[in-house]
Amino acid sequence: MGSKLTAEPMLARERRAGMSERRRGGRLRSLVWLLVGSGLLWLAPGDAEACINGTYIRVDTGIAWASVVEGNLNRGRNEAVVEKVLARHGRVRSIEVGHDAVSNRVLRLMALAVVRLDGKPPRAKDFPSATAADVASNLDWAISKLRALYARNDDDATLRCDLGEALASQEMYHAEAFRLLDNLEQRDLVVSSRAYAKLSELRRARGAGTPAFIAGRAGELGRVRSDLEAARSSRMVGKDISRPINKADLARSRAATPGRRAVALRPPLG
Repeated sequence: MGSKLTAEPMLARERRAGMSERRRGGRLRSLVWLLVGSGLLWLAPGDAEACINGTYIRVDTGIAWASVVEGNLNRGRNEAVVEKVLARHGRVRSIEVGHDAVSNRVLRLMALAVVRLDGKPPRAKDFPSATAADVASNLDWAISKLRALYARNDDDATLRCDLGEALASQEMYHAEAFRLLDNLEQRDLVVSSRAYAKLSELRRARGAGTPAFIAGRAGELGRVRSDLEAARSSRMVGKDISRPINKADLARSRAATPGRRAVALRPPLG
């Protein structure tokens, strides 16, 4: 009788010990699988990295930097654009269009800054401006880069505005600049205050040499349009304009807002 009473507690203790071992083993296996899973997530490629406590998002510093520089360009701080581009891409003049999306943005920013500085970027040894030939070379470089970017995205109204603005800086390209910008204006796709200003200047210059007895009402209409474009340019200064810039965006925007003017964001250059 006594031996039976003694044996039962011993069996209970053994059962409890076995259960504790199984629990510890189960916890250990769970911990191992958790560590293995975390390791696999850490090794997996992507824009985000997972860990036990949260998620880390990778940020492309090149894109973030280009956005800051573009902000300077939109605010008219052209010398700051040149300084920042040359500090990060000292040999920007030798970069070819199409290398990658960030390089394309860098070329666009630098080309527009050079144009808006009249071909005389300061403290830029690769862009000397001591002579008229140097200035013309700088403007030709800017035009060539913007032309190449536009050739890759020929339904992009933003790039067409950029190219038209650059072409207007050289008298030999005035006719081409007017055709580009006037076509955009007729379709209400001028997205830049500077493009409107250049179009106004070009239209006024085209009418200046026409005798009044020939131009008549057409000449007066041209002057009115030029004044209207100049007014639109003034109203757009310092404001970000989001408009449809290619056929796909235009179609999507019209489908989303039937009967209203289409509005779409400009996609990254690629």
